[in-house]
Amino acid sequence: PNEWKKSLDEYIDGDKIVIIGGVDVGKSGYTLYTVNNLVKKGFKVGLIDTDIGQSDIGPPGTVGSSLITSQYINYHEIPLYNAYFIGDKMPTGHLLQIVVGTYRLAKELKDICDILIVNTSGYIKGGIARALKQFIVEVIEPTRIYVLDRDYEMGHIIDFLKRYNIRFLPIPKALKPKRIWERREYRNYYLKKFIEGAKELTLKTSNIFFDQTILDKACYRIYKGYIYGLYEDGDRTYYITYGVIPREITNEILKGLDIDRYTYIDLKRLRGLLLGLYRDGRFLNIGLLLDYNPIEAEIKILTKISVEPNEIRFGYLIVDSEFNEVMRLRPGFLG
Repeated sequence: PNEWKKSLDEYIDGDKIVIIGGVDVGKSGYTLYTVNNLVKKGFKVGLIDTDIGQSDIGPPGTVGSSLITSQYINYHEIPLYNAYFIGDKMPTGHLLQIVVGTYRLAKELKDICDILIVNTSGYIKGGIARALKQFIVEVIEPTRIYVLDRDYEMGHIIDFLKRYNIRFLPIPKALKPKRIWERREYRNYYLKKFIEGAKELTLKTSNIFFDQTILDKACYRIYKGYIYGLYEDGDRTYYITYGVIPREITNEILKGLDIDRYTYIDLKRLRGLLLGLYRDGRFLNIGLLLDYNPIEAEIKILTKISVEPNEIRFGYLIVDSEFNEVMRLRPGFLG
């Protein structure tokens, strides 16, 4: 659209831009078009993609960033600079993490880029989506917000952003909406890109910090040959097993404990769980959980990294050997 071309004249050194809109309205297309033209003019562009379900820069389940100094034909050719791991395909239940991740990546880029662009997800319906957009805008403090709106579906979000400099852009007529199965295959394809060809890595957990989970914080014991662990967080008790424990044994273990309710976690059923791997606070890559034995203090993962991580963040998606999604854990299930 001609309006896209005209918007390029507004960009100056020091700009911080947020792009918002629903699904399949052309946000990524406008972002790539703008980035290529800004690079052509000599700008270094910092780009952040906050769409954890349909990530265009980093692995699925991450907020990704890039420092761009060259032009790219395809969005997916843009190199990853850093990422903040969430580990899910949906933002619900992870608003704080997404906002914190966006803020940290923006802070990292601000001193090394000329213009910062934040491309947001198509999640726009309801109060949770409104809050997510509102707080991303608040931490970025953009010079302009570009909105691609279809039938004013963004109205309830724009109502809370009127103190900012807002520009409306048209949606290309030729755009075709992605169907649910296409979005699932998209995630599957890019998961393979970051995992396929990976090797098994066995690590001692004494050297690793576990994040987004209580699994390593539980107290583990062996009772009648069965491994189990308990953890209390003030709200509920987590009852963790390494494989299935017969009901009568479970009753013996829990007998006499003052437990109103508990969350049951079988470590064996977490095989294929998406993990975020870090070294000294820096994102390395994603991985998949193969096994975690708390008694042996060992964790086995499938990953492409060659550097041992000292932090592992646990995600919420479980995939099979073909990298197809088989289960999504509810936020907070692992503590």
